[in-house]
Amino acid sequence: MELRDFKAKEYVDWIAATPEFWKTIRPLTIEVKGKKKKFDEIYHNMNELYDDFQPPNICFAISPMRTGGTTSKGLILIGTEIAAVNPKFVDISEIGGFFKKVFQNSTGDINSMIAYELIHTQQPKGDNENSSLLSQSITESSADFIGGLILGKMTMDKAIFEYGQKNEQALWIEFKQDIKADKGLEDTDWFYNYNSNRPANLGYYLGYKITESYYSNSTDKKRAIKEILEMKNAEEFLKKSKYDK
Repeated sequence: MELRDFKAKEYVDWIAATPEFWKTIRPLTIEVKGKKKKFDEIYHNMNELYDDFQPPNICFAISPMRTGGTTSKGLILIGTEIAAVNPKFVDISEIGGFFKKVFQNSTGDINSMIAYELIHTQQPKGDNENSSLLSQSITESSADFIGGLILGKMTMDKAIFEYGQKNEQALWIEFKQDIKADKGLEDTDWFYNYNSNRPANLGYYLGYKITESYYSNSTDKKRAIKEILEMKNAEEFLKKSKYDK
């Protein structure tokens, strides 16, 4: 409540407005406590990849439908009622707006969220305080890339990745123009634009491809992981990645 400034009234209003959602999500939130073995495995794999790994605590909380996952000072905070949603088992008929779109494509894959947020706790500025478009893209999506290495599977949203694969060249041309124009996050639709006619958060895809290229072109893979996590100069990182040939 302190980290996200949740108010008691928010909880009361959400519970009153969406009783079937809360009734059907409850069993899935309770199941999370039985997944500790997998979470330990994720931590172990991260420790194997990164020698300076500092294990954070994880708090599985219930938010007033306002945060899926965030990090702060060595803590991963999960809004479990969001992270655990799978529309096959959860009644989302009472939900509208932004979360309706999110939940329709949700799989309740908490392991991927844990891996993703775990990476952010190891980055110098935590959950990305960079302000530039390029920095945001690389910092956010490197969590997807390394999270994928930890889990042995793609963790990025399927719709984003598939759209990106089909339109990569055109997206990169557009993205690069915005970088050169020094556009801020608020001036583009690369992140958090859920009203676009294409998938939101395509900045994740391009940052992922840059990070992937950086890793692929590195001979020392373990050192590459360290450099990805500790990236401070996004422009230099892009150059070394050889993505923009």
